[in-house]
Amino acid sequence: MVEEHLIYFSSAGLALIFGYIIYQLTEYKKVLGIVVLLLLLGAYGRVTIARNRVWLSGESLYKSMIESAPNAIQGHVNMGLVYLRNQDIENGKRELNTAYKIDRFDPDVLNALGKIAFREGRYQEAAEYFGSSIEAWPARTQTSKLYALALAAMGEWQEITSGVGQYLIQIYPNDMNIRYMMALSYYKQNDLANAKIYFDWNRNLTEDQKIKELEEFKLPTPDQLSPDIRGIE
Repeated sequence: MVEEHLIYFSSAGLALIFGYIIYQLTEYKKVLGIVVLLLLLGAYGRVTIARNRVWLSGESLYKSMIESAPNAIQGHVNMGLVYLRNQDIENGKRELNTAYKIDRFDPDVLNALGKIAFREGRYQEAAEYFGSSIEAWPARTQTSKLYALALAAMGEWQEITSGVGQYLIQIYPNDMNIRYMMALSYYKQNDLANAKIYFDWNRNLTEDQKIKELEEFKLPTPDQLSPDIRGIE
């Protein structure tokens, strides 16, 4: 909405022009100038109050964006995310699917739809959304973590260790969450030797305790979904 604020520059110019006109009117006929000034102040005040109401909440702002530009993707994306934060999943899906029809390659839309699919247990679909989001915005490593989580949900451990996990570990070799993910993925393939390479994800646990944690790994619940593969917000 930065663009809307830039309109204030042109409004300032109009204010100067109207100010000059009113000044000329008051020089010619004072009462007429005052009447015109009051009418202008009333009109501007009404518009200002109406616009300020729009900014009272994210929901009212994004609804206004959709009403003024129904084919613009950003309003639908943001409105969908507001619905999801309020646990209104159906309306959130509706807005995000509308955004998806407008632009099938927007990474924010793909990420949000991927999270919904994950929450609903549609892991293959979630992985496809996250994979498409990575193609659209490769630099967003958070999406790669979510993609790895979807692969974990399907038991595609080798895909993690040979693909996205290797990509992430090269970028963030000291990220303990990624090291945990790599240890888990190798362990699930019965490759304890390679799993132990990443056993430094938690130096407070003994080796036996780490193995026990890997054995007891559970996917995060929908409310815990986060880029951390263990589901910790």
